[in-house]
Amino acid sequence: MIRLTPALIECYAANARILPWRQHGFSAWGVLVSEFMLQQTPVSRVVTRSRA
Repeated sequence: MIRLTPALIECYAANARILPWRQHGFSAWGVLVSEFMLQQTPVSRVVTRSRA
């Protein structure tokens, strides 16, 4: 597990989408709700809601 962590972080850094709730200053509640919404909703719709 310990050896897997750096690989996961590297993969995330290389492939993560830039989304509003992943930026500094977004509340923990906003991140949680946005990530839950993202599980069943197209990204474009979640981004619109997260900025409201």
